[in-house]
Parts: sequence; structure tokens; C-alpha cells
Amino acid sequence: KKVYAITLKILDLIDETYKVIYKRKNNIKIEMGEIPSLIFFDKFLDRFQKSHSTMKIEIKSTSFDNCIKDLNSGIVDVAIVGEACGNSKTNIEEFKNNQINEKLSICSDEFILITPLNHPLINKKMCHINEILKYKIIFLPYKYGIEKDIRNILKEQNVLIRKKIKKIIAENLHQQINMVISGYGIAITSKRVGLTFEKLGLVHTISVNEINIKRNIYVIFSRYFKDDDLKNEIINILSQLCESQ
Repeated sequence: KKVYAITLKILDLIDETYKVIYKRKNNIKIEMGEIPSLIFFDKFLDRFQKSHSTMKIEIKSTSFDNCIKDLNSGIVDVAIVGEACGNSKTNIEEFKNNQINEKLSICSDEFILITPLNHPLINKKMCHINEILKYKIIFLPYKYGIEKDIRNILKEQNVLIRKKIKKIIAENLHQQINMVISGYGIAITSKRVGLTFEKLGLVHTISVNEINIKRNIYVIFSRYFKDDDLKNEIINILSQLCESQ
């Protein structure tokens, strides 16, 4: 009991030390998954820098696995990621159970079909899966969580990707979007990402009747990150960006 009481005091002192360090720290490192980076990157950076013109901010887009790995090791202070993918190499249960880091869902996301601007489906606001199977579909590699969800939905609709679909596999999300813009095919992707590119006049979006799954987007703070004021500011900026979409 004595050792336990002393240990608690030591841990409290460690936490207090980190708070002092972070109050004096003048830089912050942030990593975003590919979907959050397409949704938030520019606007988040702009708003954050306006409030902290003297603070050095390092921000980059990378994979879900790298975000969680770097967060747990203390390389980055904040990670912004989509729903944990079940086939990720990272310990998903740790992510879901929030055993190490402070995690908060800032918004939800859905799926949407994106097409080139001159595609035959552009006059539709909603379509069915059997309608889109007539066209070439651009998929992501199976390691992506969003891709796993899409393939599970198609499987539930008795669609076998290998046999029934004309497909292209893009290397990453950015390539997938660019291939759709360039007219190589259509793709099922994040609704927030799709609407972002539609507002830019680069793609057309269509809801798919059979696909209505919601996925969360999270902000996760490193266990070493002790600046509560900065945490709240980051959460508020992200929440406002979500609401404005």
C-alpha cells in the first residue's frame, strides 16, 4: 500500500512535469489520415496559424497505421484519422478501447459515388449498385478501412468483385480521386471527400441506395500532450470545419 501511494505521487509529478514542458513548448506535430487530410488540411492549417503565428506547426498526411504508431511513440502530438480499419496492422482493439490515448469523435462520414463531370450518370441524385456495375470502378487497395467496408457491402449484395466488376486498383486515395477527375472511371468514397471535390467543380456525386454505413472521424491526442487549452482549441476548429461542410 505504501509503494502504491508513492507510485501515484510519482505519476502525478510526471504529469505535472509534462504540463510544464508543454506550456513552454513552441511547436506542435500533427498527422492526418488520407481522408481527413483531404477534408481538413488547408483550412485547419490556416485557422490554427492565425491563432498561433509564432508557433511552429508540423503537419502531414500519412496512413492510419503510421498515425497511430507515431502517436503512441510520442513522435506526434495529435492524430486525426478515420474509423480504424479492421485489417490494419495496428492494434485495433487498443484504438477502439482507448487504452493509451485521449480519443474523441469529431464527426461522422458516409459513402458516396463520385463520377467524372461528363459521365452518363451525372443527371442522377441517387442510384443503385446494379446501375454502377455497368461502368469501370476505381478501387483502393484492400488495406484501406474504407475499402474493406465497401467490399463488405458489395459482398452483402452478392457482388463478386473478381467476376462481375470492371475495375482499376488505385495506389492511394489521392490517385483514386485524380483518376475519376481524369475520366478513367467512377469510385465509391468518403461522402465528405466527394462533396469537397464537387464544390471545386471537379467531380459529380451520387448517393448509392444500398450504401448507408456511417464511419467516424477521430482526433486523438498523445498521452504526452498535456496542454488542455490547445486541445480544446484544436477540437473546436475541427468541429467548426465539420459543421461548415
